[in-house]
This record gives sequence, structure tokens and C-alpha cells, in this order.
Amino acid sequence: MSSEEKPQEDSRESSTAVRTKKKLYEIEWSYTPVDFFPSPIAADVLDCTLKIEKGAVVANIKPEAYEENPLLQQQLHNHLLARFKVQQYKTGKKYDLDDGSLIEQDWNDLRIKHLALSVSSRISVTDGLQISDSSGKLLFDSSTERLREKSKHQQKQTDLQVLEGQIAAVIEQHWQNGPHPDDPLLDSLLASHLAAYNDPGNELIYLYETRDALSKRFGGDPQAQKELSVSSSEWRDFGRLSNNEPVLQGRHRGNFARELRSATHEELVEARVFAKKLLLAFLRQIT
Repeated sequence: MSSEEKPQEDSRESSTAVRTKKKLYEIEWSYTPVDFFPSPIAADVLDCTLKIEKGAVVANIKPEAYEENPLLQQQLHNHLLARFKVQQYKTGKKYDLDDGSLIEQDWNDLRIKHLALSVSSRISVTDGLQISDSSGKLLFDSSTERLREKSKHQQKQTDLQVLEGQIAAVIEQHWQNGPHPDDPLLDSLLASHLAAYNDPGNELIYLYETRDALSKRFGGDPQAQKELSVSSSEWRDFGRLSNNEPVLQGRHRGNFARELRSATHEELVEARVFAKKLLLAFLRQIT
């Protein structure tokens, strides 16, 4: 390449690099409670990267996408609302989400933040919410999501019935096989499950006793998960509901005096399934 041609190439590169008005666009939202989502979320949505974690949402947007679509900020906000509504449907929690603040960074790396007013979003999920991108492609349909969650819950209820039948069969076989040495742990586990059934106001306290006792039996959480064939995510989610959620049936409800809510039916069914999986796995080990 000749020396006369090189400046033209540099000029083309420079022109391409500055074709957008700004070097960077971001939108930041704040929400409460900060644990509204139990784990971080990252997703590619509408030509941007969306991250949700610990009370903050950040959308990193391609500059050309923002400048070519004047409705992009509202579309992103609608998408975000849809996620919050679905989570609210799952958990029964209320939340506050602001309108989002736009951040622009120019080519001299000067960042300007356009503040937004906070608004309350304490609303319920409706069946008619749909989110589409600029091409008309459907990104979210609340009716479909509700059906999916309903099907998932129905499967959990079926799992619970199956587990209860399996536990009854193993216990019956255990005692029909003849007298056994006293097993204080087994007696304690069965007593906890009976108490959870008869005292629903403290159900999670009693169900947690199963996890706690088996963790001690096997020398810690990781080993107990391995011995009882449960995933770390199941173990963690059950612990979060029992210990960290402001639910009336939970273990630390005194820490959430003004925020208490009743655990949803879906949450309780999932907790029962987990606790009974632990009990069945232990019963099978000792029989």
C-alpha cells in the first residue's frame, strides 16, 4: 500500500468510529426490595445487555441501536416491567421500580446522567401483557408465562403426592421387616414432618429441621447434598425461603415485622417437595 493511500484508510476508520452521536448509552433502574430476584439475571434484549442484581438494573445499549430507535427506552422499560410482574406472580411480593435514568458518554468520555423520578409499580400481572420488538417479534406474553407457571406448579403437586406415597411405603416396609434399633434421628425427622402438617403457621420452621438435622448427620451441606441426591440450587432455594424471605411461616420472621407476608401456595408446595425428598432419600439409606 502506498503512502498516499494510508491516510485515506485512517480517515475511513475515523469516520466509522464517530458515526454515532455518543460513544455509549446506558439506562439504570433501581428497585426494592433488593432481593426481589433470588439470583442475578443477565439477558440480551433489544440490542442491549440487561443485568438485574441486588436492587439495580443496568442496560448497556449499542449507540446505533439507541439513536435509530426513539422508542427503545420505553420498550426496555416495558420488558423490565414484564419480568417484574412475572416474578411478582410467582412470589406474591410487592415491589418499587423507578423509571430509569439515562447515561450518555461522549467521545471525550464525559458521562452525563439524566435523572428520572421514582414511580410505584405495585401492580398485579394481567393476562393481556405482550412485549414485541421493533420488527413485531413477540418477546413476552404474560398469558403464556402464566400457563407455564401453572403447569410447573401442577407438576410439583403431583410430585408431592408421589413422594408421600413412596415415604408411606418405605416406612411400612421398614417396620414390617421386624424390630430395629432405636434411631433418634428418624424419630425426630418424622416428628418434624408431623408438626409441619399440624401447625401450618410454623411449617417452614419444622421442614427446615429436616435439612438442618441431615446436614449435621452427613457432616455439612455439600456432603448431605451428595448423599441425598439433591442439587445445590434446590438446597439454596429452600434455605432462602425458610431463612431470608419475610414470610409468616419462616424461621426469622422477627427480622421482618413490618414486611411479613404469607408464603404463596406455590412456595409451600415446593418446600414440601424438597423436605420430603430429603426424608425419602434418608429412609432408603437406612432401609
